[in-house]
Parts: sequence; structure tokens; C-alpha cells
Amino acid sequence: MTKACAIVLAGLSLAGCTRSNPASPTSVPSAPTATSVVTPRVTSIAPTEVTQAATEQTVLVFGENFLAGLAASMTTPDGLVIGVETGAINDVLPSQFSLRFRFATAGRYSMRLANATGSLSDAWSFVVAAAPAAVQPVIGRCASPAPLQGYLDPRAPGYVVAFNTGTNVDDAVAALAARYRFTPTHIYRSVLFGFAAQLSAETVEALRCEPVVRYVAYSAVVGVG
Repeated sequence: MTKACAIVLAGLSLAGCTRSNPASPTSVPSAPTATSVVTPRVTSIAPTEVTQAATEQTVLVFGENFLAGLAASMTTPDGLVIGVETGAINDVLPSQFSLRFRFATAGRYSMRLANATGSLSDAWSFVVAAAPAAVQPVIGRCASPAPLQGYLDPRAPGYVVAFNTGTNVDDAVAALAARYRFTPTHIYRSVLFGFAAQLSAETVEALRCEPVVRYVAYSAVVGVG
């Protein structure tokens, strides 16, 4: 509030005086709050199906709030808690990173993450499938194996496996590849029904005893001209 006064003398107005209340104190901004603690969270991994193995495997972990210096631990199906080595966590981005770990036992695992700030994620669990049983030598495993045709040509290693008429080629190839752990190099769906692949001698003998197999033949070099 301001009060003004003036003195009038001999028709002259003399400058008056003013009085003001002291100015209100300037507002002081509040001190900035400490940065919020970011908690890491896992939403998925890739591949989605992990299989037991004796060697390390690399998986991609997806989620949010992953920071540099991230640490991880795994709880195995036996209840053992194992810290993941720092060097096994790579390519850390806010929403994903890669992790190497040896999933030596089949069963349910759980993973927990910790940012360098100390914030800890909830446990995220996933199942590791058992590895397929190793194929045992099967020479002479059946009384009437399918014929083995042709001869070994070093220029064309590998075999062609032909199915009986009426076989669902894709289903049969998938089942046999999973059972005997091979990768077909070609699948035949017309005229010849079957597949080509690099196969061990033991696997060839096993395939010759499969009910869907009509014959097995050595691959051959076909000349033109």
C-alpha cells in the first residue's frame, strides 16, 4: 500500500513523499527432486523356446528400463542362484539386451535384473526344454530295412530319402529331423516325395527302418550334354 502527501505553500506544490510497503519476497523455486529410480522389467525373451545344452547359449531379453551396468542372476530348476558374468551381458539398450548363459538343466528358470542404481526387477520365469535323446547306433535294428540305392560319390556327399506314396511330406520330414537331429537341404513334394540331407551312417540305418521310408539313395552328380 502506498501513501502520498503534499504541502501547498504560496500556491506552489512541493513534492510530497511516498511510502510503500516493502516488496513481497521473490518466490524461490523448490529444489529439484531426486531422479526417480528406474526399475528394470522383463517382458519376454527370444528364442521363446530354449533347449537344454552343455554349452552357453545367447538369448535376447526384452522389456523396459534397462540401464548400462545392468546385472543379472539366474535361479536354476535345482534352486541354485547363479550370477551372470558381466561380460555375458551385452548390447544393453533401454528395451533389450543380449545375455549368454549355460542352461545345463531342463526345467523352470527365473531371472532377476538389477540396474546400477540398485533397483531390482521382479523375478521372471521361463522353461528350458530337455534336449532330445542322442541317437544310438542302429545298424541292424530291423529285419527288413528299406533299400539303400546307388554308391557313394565324393563329389555329391549326402543322401536322398524317398517316402511311401501318400505320406504327408512336411509332417514326416519335421518328425524325422527332430528325432534324428539333422537339417534337410531340400524337400521334394512332387514326383519324388522325400528330402535330401547330409546324414551319418547310423542315421541312414535308422531311417531305413522308418515305416514311411520307401528307399534311401546316395546323392549323385548328374551330367548334362
